[in-house]
Amino acid sequence: MTVFSIVNYSGFKANKVAIDLKYGSNSWILEWRKARDEKTEKGDAQGVVREKIYISPPNTIIDEIEPGETKERDEAGKMIAIMGALSLEGNVCAKGNEGFPVWVRVTWQNVNQHIFDEVYKYRLICTRDNESDDPGGGRAFTFIPEGAISNKAIKGDGAN
Repeated sequence: MTVFSIVNYSGFKANKVAIDLKYGSNSWILEWRKARDEKTEKGDAQGVVREKIYISPPNTIIDEIEPGETKERDEAGKMIAIMGALSLEGNVCAKGNEGFPVWVRVTWQNVNQHIFDEVYKYRLICTRDNESDDPGGGRAFTFIPEGAISNKAIKGDGAN
């Protein structure tokens, strides 16, 4: 389960805020769920259903969020979270410091109904409590924004 905290950094109200999550080369989790629901609705029909409207943005989880406001719960009061299938040990810890790619999609509308859509890429990193491959060792996980580590940050002030 990946838990989210959504912040409106803009100076404008954001409406119909939605998110989605993708682990590695797997499908977007909430898009896959929309497809599963569509399969249930159409019964024995196959393929794309004629004259059906397929909505592109993920389903809304927050009706509106004010400028500078942070939301950690959806409109029903539940934690904002997406659950998917991922082997933390096999897919993440096995990659070491390379980490595992994770994408987060956020969509929202402004007061003029213009839809904004952004995708953020992260690396999910597993840190072990020891340097050996002891299967009993502890694990910690963190999301690092892609490209967040730079040579300047590693070298300190940039002096050689």
